[in-house]
Amino acid sequence: VLRSYLEIHKNYFPELEDLAGTFLPGEEKTESTLKKYLRTEHQISTDIFDGEKHPALAGLRTVLVPRSKKFFLNRNLTEKQRIFALARESGFRFMGIRARPLTSTWVSVHSFDEVFNNFKASYFAACILLPKNTLVREIRKFLADEKFSKRKFFHVLDQFPVSEETVFYRLFALLPSHFQIEKLYFLKFVSSDGSRDPQLTKEIHLVGQHDPQENRNGHYCRRWPGISILDEVHGNERFIKTQISNFESMGHRYFEIALGKASKDGGQESITLGLEIESDVRSKIAFLDDPGITRKDVGQTCEKCALFDCKERVAAPSVLSKERQLHEINKAME
Repeated sequence: VLRSYLEIHKNYFPELEDLAGTFLPGEEKTESTLKKYLRTEHQISTDIFDGEKHPALAGLRTVLVPRSKKFFLNRNLTEKQRIFALARESGFRFMGIRARPLTSTWVSVHSFDEVFNNFKASYFAACILLPKNTLVREIRKFLADEKFSKRKFFHVLDQFPVSEETVFYRLFALLPSHFQIEKLYFLKFVSSDGSRDPQLTKEIHLVGQHDPQENRNGHYCRRWPGISILDEVHGNERFIKTQISNFESMGHRYFEIALGKASKDGGQESITLGLEIESDVRSKIAFLDDPGITRKDVGQTCEKCALFDCKERVAAPSVLSKERQLHEINKAME
């Protein structure tokens, strides 16, 4: 339900953007300033918990104990993760939200209000840590280059105190509202063995033709950059892969940018932002004709794919074969 709600609103909420603009105006949003805000304005103290001492809580990032007014952060969080957690908690407090989860990651869900309010606080956190005017200015300059530069893209990602995933997700909100690029999708895959068994863990899309959610029981196309990049993840390096994907069976093409890196459990993860290539999009992104960008024919799943000579195929085109068989039966009956 939440995903549908975000898609209806194109994942952009002006009232939250405006509200975030009134939070600590003129002050840099650092770990210390956010802790000070929680302490002085809401009497919330922060502390650290150790997953080794509390193994049952090792998978949680934060725990709020309302009775003692303590906000606990997992010792293993990175600085960027701590800042985002503090910004989200500040959002809950600043907006006066009561129906909310007490942990991150989720332990249990009691109501849709909790889910939606958690989204609002996360959106608020992204707004204050990634000011839209700054990010829009940087992206506008980046899209004007005739060559796609990984170095320049990493520069955009690294100038904000948040994870790469948060920047990608923030771009998903700002590209429709500030660049009128509206046909987008955002995907996150995680895997423990490269591209052999990737799991789709996050998805939102503003295009009707590309919907991995509908294909969970199949084998996603291994030609998607968000899946193929999982095999390239080694150690602590980050990888960027760009691709123009031609979904030949649907007659649509997308520019995709995927980032792959190691996940906290020692596996691999990737995030992908895809933009459908239309005439108005081509006029706004100068590097779409860059010969350095890979171009590939892709499908949705192996089970539905007509690319019979595909070397990356991991399953037979069973769904497509059945559809064609039914077509032949109907044709013969007629």
